[in-house]
Amino acid sequence: MGNQHKRSAHPQSITHISLSNNLLRTTNMLRINSLLLASSLLLANGIATAADLNTTLPSNRKEYDIPAGSLGAALNKLSQKTGKPLVYDPNITKGKNSAALKGVYSPDEAFDKLLQGTGLELVSDRQGNYELRPAPIEDKTLPALGPKSEQLRVDEVLVRGKRFYEVGPLPGLGLTKDQIPGNVQSITAKEIKETNALSIADLLNRKLQSVTVNDYQGNPFQMDVQYRGFTAGPQIGTPQGLSVFFDGIRVNEPFGDVVNWDMIPMNAIANFDVFPGSNPLFGLNTLGGAFTIKTKDGFSNVGVDANILTGAFGRKQLQAEGGWNNGTVAAFAAANIFLEDGWRDNSPSKVNQVFGKGSYRGDKLDLNLTGLVAWNDLVGNGLVPTQMYQQNNSGVFTSPDETDNRLWQAQLSGSYFVNDNFTITAQVYRRNSKRKSVNSDVYTEYGNSPGTMNLDEGDQYTCYMTAITSMGCRIIIW
Repeated sequence: MGNQHKRSAHPQSITHISLSNNLLRTTNMLRINSLLLASSLLLANGIATAADLNTTLPSNRKEYDIPAGSLGAALNKLSQKTGKPLVYDPNITKGKNSAALKGVYSPDEAFDKLLQGTGLELVSDRQGNYELRPAPIEDKTLPALGPKSEQLRVDEVLVRGKRFYEVGPLPGLGLTKDQIPGNVQSITAKEIKETNALSIADLLNRKLQSVTVNDYQGNPFQMDVQYRGFTAGPQIGTPQGLSVFFDGIRVNEPFGDVVNWDMIPMNAIANFDVFPGSNPLFGLNTLGGAFTIKTKDGFSNVGVDANILTGAFGRKQLQAEGGWNNGTVAAFAAANIFLEDGWRDNSPSKVNQVFGKGSYRGDKLDLNLTGLVAWNDLVGNGLVPTQMYQQNNSGVFTSPDETDNRLWQAQLSGSYFVNDNFTITAQVYRRNSKRKSVNSDVYTEYGNSPGTMNLDEGDQYTCYMTAITSMGCRIIIW
């Protein structure tokens, strides 16, 4: 009986639990139905419930925990954690540190956070690779602009620009090459220095077209320059057909219209221009063309430069120049010293040239005060008979043939800018040139017989001096 009671009691207990579970299910279903009904009502009114919110993080955002320390090490850790390749030069991170990086960031946000204050930036390409480079420097010289009523206002400044390259006999004319009806050839100071020419004639022969030289004296400073068949040279009696201007001063000598190239220092030249044809702009006797020379100043040539040249036959040359300016006032000086024994017998030469210029440059007024001094002793023995040249090519037939040139020149020039269409240019100068020549290139007969000239009957001549040499030869100079 006891066992039967126990067996009957157990099924009763189970039945009770089953009933309780059914009641719970019924109760839960009622609650769920109530919640569903409430949710439907809320959704009908356009209100989202917490069950509809996405609480998961985006796939590209991760949690990072990188301690402060070396920037390079921190970047490597971050690159590994993000899986993004990073390319950079280790030198740009050398000596730089980074702050700690802790939190949830996207890869771009993590790199930007880590690079704050380092002066570096991250640049990504289309493949998603990163490159580290220095960030551009912001210009903080200008103040920040406020509202329109408080914006920074500056005064109007008018700037007068000069022509890039002027040509012509006088400065300030405002002429350019395209305004000259002809092939104007030019040589700059840089080209002059690169040629290493000894004299003006040597320079023109190397750099210009339609130019030839005639070295009849065997001296580099006494050569004739021929341009399209017209001549400019130091030989008295040679027909001259070219005009030469030095800072607007015509340097053709009054006697014979000759040009002493040895009086022009090459290291003082800024520009050398050649104008073809007969142009009345350059004055009388400009039959074949004109040469214009503009000198350097302290505004365009700042600093000191020197050049030393040595060579055979005792040739030595020193060229030195220097310039300075403070924006308004400038000074420039150049010197040239040349010595040589000459490749022919009894043919030494000395050339000394000194040039100086003081300049003033204002808003409308430009002034230049220049000075030039030259004292040269040139020896250029003339031609020799063919038979004598075959025996000794360095010999001379008669000597000496000396020319001593002295020059003192001063100039004040100015240019006043009135307006865009009107400029006043003026200059005043004094030029004192002296030339002394001793020439023994006269053929005389031996003995006491006088020299003769092949003159036709009625021809006139002037006999300046008759002398007897120490050898007993009579010399007639005419």
